[in-house]
Amino acid sequence: MDDDKKFELELRRFELDAQIKSAELELKKKETELKAEEQRSKKYSSPLMLSILAGFISIMTGIITNYTENLNNIKLEEKKFQSSLLLKATEAKNYDDFSNMLITLHENGLLTLPENKLKTFRKNRFVSEQVQQLAQNSGGTGEQKNQWVIVANSTGNAAKAGEVASALQQGAFKDAKTWVKDGDFKTVITGYTTLPNMAEDLFEVREQFGAGATVLEASAFKQWCPNSVWNEQKKVFECL
Repeated sequence: MDDDKKFELELRRFELDAQIKSAELELKKKETELKAEEQRSKKYSSPLMLSILAGFISIMTGIITNYTENLNNIKLEEKKFQSSLLLKATEAKNYDDFSNMLITLHENGLLTLPENKLKTFRKNRFVSEQVQQLAQNSGGTGEQKNQWVIVANSTGNAAKAGEVASALQQGAFKDAKTWVKDGDFKTVITGYTTLPNMAEDLFEVREQFGAGATVLEASAFKQWCPNSVWNEQKKVFECL
């Protein structure tokens, strides 16, 4: 056998030995990992460790239970407190006092109601008072069509009147129009069949434009402006 073949055989034997040793090392590594895992498993499954874990779980369960009970008690007390504040507010003599009280309590963090619910409470009180007062003034239920009008705004400024009318028309009041007499511009919503509907709309108008919005009997408004002509250019009814 020549020297080249001997060298080649020696080289292959060396490579084979290296592969065998590498495989042995990998096997020993796996055995070591398995033993370590087995030791960890035995450690956590020992009676002492299981007892410790059970005690820990029991303590945590007690803590969570107590926390939940305390939280529920706090929420219950808060609801009772909120209810007492609302009950106190209902004793107000009129809507303005009632509304101011609710808003003040809310702004100071004492009454933590959602905005929409707070508005509903205020709206219900407002509508109730308005219906009662207007029915008494009219001597009836106000269920005659066009008996009432809402004067959303009264101003001597034509531009301001136009802004109010435009805002109303873009919202829920498509039929809002402006009448002008002697420089007095009144933006008016007409066509109400019942007092409750009119009172609900009056509340919304006041929310948007302030407490200046008022209600007039249709006959009173007719006396203010017996006849009118629509001015298309100015977008107003001109009283004659």
